[in-house]
Amino acid sequence: MTRCGSGGFGVFGSSGGLGSSGSSGSSGSSRGFGSARPGPAAYGLAVSFLGVGTVLGGLLALRLRPARPLAAGAVAMVLCTVLPLCVALGAGLPLLLACHALGGGALAFWSVMWATSVQTHTPPAVINRVTVYGQAGSVSGIALGQMLAGPATALASPERLLMVSAAAGLAGCVALLATPAIRTLRRAAPAEGGGPATPGSAPRPAVTKPAPHREADNVNDVAIDHRSSS
Repeated sequence: MTRCGSGGFGVFGSSGGLGSSGSSGSSGSSRGFGSARPGPAAYGLAVSFLGVGTVLGGLLALRLRPARPLAAGAVAMVLCTVLPLCVALGAGLPLLLACHALGGGALAFWSVMWATSVQTHTPPAVINRVTVYGQAGSVSGIALGQMLAGPATALASPERLLMVSAAAGLAGCVALLATPAIRTLRRAAPAEGGGPATPGSAPRPAVTKPAPHREADNVNDVAIDHRSSS
């Protein structure tokens, strides 16, 4: 699960690095809020909507508990492809804001599903190492995308780069869903007594302590009667 998840982070990060450079290039004109195609000011507002969507996606992830968290998160990440697409296709301001809010929510939902799966399916002795692998895959993917963005702008237009970014993100989602370890991973059930959750564990039946035996009470009664008669 760790290597596959880290690989998915890398694909998303590299496509995001390409997308960020392409979106800034395509919006680098002097057009503003009232123009047919949004410019830098409108795109700044869209990034704010990205943050709003991220908050809403995190709140949604707190309420929903899918049976297969990583599969559900990968499906949600498909919605992130609308981020570069809406800029590449020259969407108007309302659609631009809606796509950024949707993409931010999808990213937050995936992040919660991933973090929860790591915490509930990883032995405590290796959880630090697993977390490092995940972060390394994510951060290195973003750095790789940003490294490729500069040379790529000399080979293709910003719109084409944004389309490539969307395709790479979609390919990452397909790769995640095609991996059995990710697709079939089930949500861990909480263990009894508030301990760490274990995958597939079921609540244990309550153990009823037997009632104290009456023989000891009978012996005490006989001893009391003996002392009274003597």
